[in-house]
Amino acid sequence: DYDGMTFWLSADTDWLLPASLKPYWPDWLNLALGYGARDLPQGNMELKYRTWYLGLDYNLEKLPGDTPFLKSLKSMLNAIHFPAPALRIGEDGQVFYLLKL
Repeated sequence: DYDGMTFWLSADTDWLLPASLKPYWPDWLNLALGYGARDLPQGNMELKYRTWYLGLDYNLEKLPGDTPFLKSLKSMLNAIHFPAPALRIGEDGQVFYLLKL
């Protein structure tokens, strides 16, 4: 049952940003692209509402803390998309979320 779920792809911004903006962008802040669908009919793969998101994501591995425990914890938690600002782009228009999971 994937109805209402959002799947995120997060990208490091080091290769995206021009050199002039890199000093102002935190290393731990990534750009993310999300995709989701709503109101999926049962047994039919026809999507009723496709939704794209453009948002921010956190790269927890770039936060301070170098102990083996913290490195392991940051690595595991980095697989989760925590609430962050995002713009929803869908068939019903665009909506900004201050915190989108």
